[in-house]
Amino acid sequence: TLFLMSLRYVRYFQYSKKLRSSGLQKMKPELRLFVGTIGRLLGIHKTVAVWLSSVVESPMTIGFLKPIILIPIATVNHLSIQQVETILLHELAHIRRNDYLLNLFITLAGILFFFNPFSRLLIHSIKKERENCCDDLVMQFSYDSTTYASALLSLERARKQHYELAIAAIGNSNQLLLER
Repeated sequence: TLFLMSLRYVRYFQYSKKLRSSGLQKMKPELRLFVGTIGRLLGIHKTVAVWLSSVVESPMTIGFLKPIILIPIATVNHLSIQQVETILLHELAHIRRNDYLLNLFITLAGILFFFNPFSRLLIHSIKKERENCCDDLVMQFSYDSTTYASALLSLERARKQHYELAIAAIGNSNQLLLER
C-alpha cells in the first residue's frame, strides 16, 4: 500500500511539472502588474509568474522556488476583474505562507502514516486551516465578501478534478467550500 501511494504522488508531481509548460497563455498585463505589486506588498521576494492555462480546471499555485499561479482560461472569462483579483490574492497568500512546501510535507506524512486515522484527521484539519488563513488575508484587503464568495462559487461549479500537489484556491472537498 505504501508503495502504491508513493507511486500515485510521484505521478501527481510529474503532472504538476507538466502543467508548468503546457497550454499556457499570457495573462492580461494589468493582472500581471497586480500580482507583482501585491506580491511585494505581502513581502514575497520571489518573482511570481501568472499564466492562463487551458489544462487546469481550478486556479492553483505550483512551485516553491519559482512559484507559478495558473488560472483556467474558462474561469477568467466568467469572472469580473475584482473576482479574479481576489482569487489571485488568495493564491499569493499561499505563496507568502510557503504552502506548496507545506503541502509536500503533508503529503509525505500522509504516505508514511496512512494507517493512522488521527494523522488523516490532523492532515485534513491543516488543509482546512490553510485555506481559511488565505481567505482571511483576502478579506483584509478591501474586497466585498460577496464578490469573493461568488468567485469561489463560480470556481466550484467549474471544477472537475483534484490535483494533490498543487494548492487549489477551492481546497480539496466540496464541504470545505461550503464551510468557507
